[in-house]
Amino acid sequence: MPEHTYTIVPFSISGFSWVGVLLLLAAVIPLGLLCFAIYSSRNAAFTISSEGVRITRDIYGRNIPASLINAAETRVVDLNSDPQLGLTWKTNGISLPGYHAGWFRTKGGGKALAFVTDKSRVAAVPTLDGYTLLVSVPSPENFVRDVRATVRRP
Repeated sequence: MPEHTYTIVPFSISGFSWVGVLLLLAAVIPLGLLCFAIYSSRNAAFTISSEGVRITRDIYGRNIPASLINAAETRVVDLNSDPQLGLTWKTNGISLPGYHAGWFRTKGGGKALAFVTDKSRVAAVPTLDGYTLLVSVPSPENFVRDVRATVRRP
């Protein structure tokens, strides 16, 4: 007797496709954001010029024009003990052990745009838009000096 071989009907992904795509996105997007956050925690850059402060290589990067920066009140702070600027609630940001980036509420009830890896030595740059830029840089004293000397409001 001859043999007859039949193959299975291929699985139809039409009903499964949207669920599969959504599940894939639900896994890939957070993983991608986590990878970019880790990259940003080591590579974010802050450029000071007469035009203002430019933040690059971070998802929350932006340009803060000189017209919005209160250079005279820029200072070095310790967020662990500062009664006003310590970070409390994250409103739109990333909090990983040793890295805080994005928008936060402060102990004093204000808003902060933070790029912080070391809370004990942070440059705080108040803005006229109602928030304070908080950045961890190797020498916050030099950062403060450069903001005061370079950023001029028009």
